[in-house]
Amino acid sequence: MDEIILNKGLNQLEINEEVEVATQRAEVSEVEEFSSGPQVPPKNRLVVLHAIIFLDMVAVGLVVPLLPYIATKQFGADAVTLGWIGSWFGILQLIGGPILGKLSDVYGRVPVLILSFLGTSTSALGLAFSSSIEMLILSRLPVGLLKQTMSMSVAYVADCTEPDQRAKQLGRLGSMSG
Repeated sequence: MDEIILNKGLNQLEINEEVEVATQRAEVSEVEEFSSGPQVPPKNRLVVLHAIIFLDMVAVGLVVPLLPYIATKQFGADAVTLGWIGSWFGILQLIGGPILGKLSDVYGRVPVLILSFLGTSTSALGLAFSSSIEMLILSRLPVGLLKQTMSMSVAYVADCTEPDQRAKQLGRLGSMSG
């Protein structure tokens, strides 16, 4: 009986050592990956990113000017309510920005960009199907928390371009947002 327990303990010790070695290898490969300089993506990735940012900014340009009209004409909101909707968005941006920034450092820029686009889409759908001022305010929650597309795009371009091409690519990205 003692021999079985001793063998199980040794097997667990071997497993722990293997996990530790694998973890050290992964850490070394991460350091090598970051020390090798920027990873240059294929040019078509940046073209797709620019097109998506352009479409995202068009969506913002459509929703933001119509929001006061929808809130006042359809739902009877007053000026104070409109102020709260705008303030609520800004407060949520302050909360969501650092959180998504940390998530992008841990999981990468592209997954967080996708999450940001999904939040924007969810908010647009919520706005389209709002039947009350409360639903309109709730539809702004995902976009307030997750709308970090420009900051994530800038970080992605900065991470994956060579220093001599960075200003050019960031300028192109800025031109997509108007």
